[in-house]
Amino acid sequence: FRDTVILPKTVTTVFYLPVECKLHHQESNMTFLNILNRCKQKEVCQRCSKKILLGQVIFVCSLCDTVLHGKCAKLDSRQKLNESKFDLCSECLANSTQRYNPFKSLLDNLESDKVFEGESPEFMDSISIRSNVLESCKKHTIKSLKDAFVARNIKKDSHFSTFFQNISGNKSNFNRLVTEVHRIPLQYSVIGIAETNVCEAESKCYSISEEYESVYQSKINNKNSGSGLGLYVHKKFCFSKINELSICNSDIESLFIKLTNTADPIYVGVLYRPPSGNSDTFVEIFCKILQGLPKQNTFILGDFNYDLHNLKSSHIQKYEETILSYDLCPLISVSTHCRPNCSETCIDNTLTNSPEQVLISGTIDFEINCHSPVFQISNHPSPPKKADEKITIHYDYNSKNLDKFNSDIEVSLASASIESIESIDDFLAIFQASVDRTCRETTFNRETTFNKFFG
Repeated sequence: FRDTVILPKTVTTVFYLPVECKLHHQESNMTFLNILNRCKQKEVCQRCSKKILLGQVIFVCSLCDTVLHGKCAKLDSRQKLNESKFDLCSECLANSTQRYNPFKSLLDNLESDKVFEGESPEFMDSISIRSNVLESCKKHTIKSLKDAFVARNIKKDSHFSTFFQNISGNKSNFNRLVTEVHRIPLQYSVIGIAETNVCEAESKCYSISEEYESVYQSKINNKNSGSGLGLYVHKKFCFSKINELSICNSDIESLFIKLTNTADPIYVGVLYRPPSGNSDTFVEIFCKILQGLPKQNTFILGDFNYDLHNLKSSHIQKYEETILSYDLCPLISVSTHCRPNCSETCIDNTLTNSPEQVLISGTIDFEINCHSPVFQISNHPSPPKKADEKITIHYDYNSKNLDKFNSDIEVSLASASIESIESIDDFLAIFQASVDRTCRETTFNRETTFNKFFG
């Protein structure tokens, strides 16, 4: 019998408050708890079938409201197994999806705590929006994704959308990625990939379709795997690379662009954190990158190698504090990575500071590698596609840039192995990459292509 006590959804100590409970003279030498225990019918633990007495620790499942003794719920072992869902009984836990959502607990405690006393309605709306996005994130098959598009009236290229996949090597998995992407009834606005394991010169060999223009960042020199980034941008967008935010070292790799022919500029980046790098250095550089980005319309795709389903690590806590302090919201709450005989983790994600625009987010069941691709679709309208439009690439061959080119091509040819240059096409690819790195202007326009270097 619970009269005025509201049981929280986690662990608590229960007190039964009978409406009518009088202390008789003959009971005056009894303890208050003993008297109350004799007054009313007790709740029964659904696990051991014994009555729950006053002062005992209990557990209340947040989904089915099952009441258990704390010992019967085995709280200590359950929290170690799944800390983010310690408010679910074992039956509900087995049938539920592990999910990252720090905003939900804030909303759940709103009535019982005064954490939000004095906060503005806009702040509460922001928390609610973020919680709803993470609760709505799902693991999709191609079929369920098609059904979701129909339900939300999402057409092939009517909204701004992003897609990210840790590809674990272009040479091994790029063709499979292209095949899977073409199965989706949507032309993603921007597609990001990490761990390409290729140099910028080799990127010309990897095309998703004629509808996309690519920009790559080379892998770290002398590193054969676990490095390299790429972005594929639909040709209806005009974009420029943001060189000052594009970084490549042993602690962080990032590649950023700015879409310019949208109602408001949209910033998109792809990021990879090498697991062998220094976590503190990563966060330090990441903060500097975030300081150079606008407070709205930013999307950061990537493999961060921080498991948001396991917040016990101080490094993961510091990363979480960083993104939340910059008003970034992760859009992926379900697991994204699983190796055989290992626990699933949530390490791939899309971060944005405009979660109110997000219509749908989640993962897709691709059989490419142990990473599931992550995606989001937002309510930013896509620019209309222009007929017969072409990408114009401008080059500036002033003396300073030509000096840079001479140095760059010398280093590129010296670092390339003899085996990698099998034909004149291989040489031209290295040559063109050096030209692009040193003489190519970063803004892309829609006009007639002209490269005066080749006359």
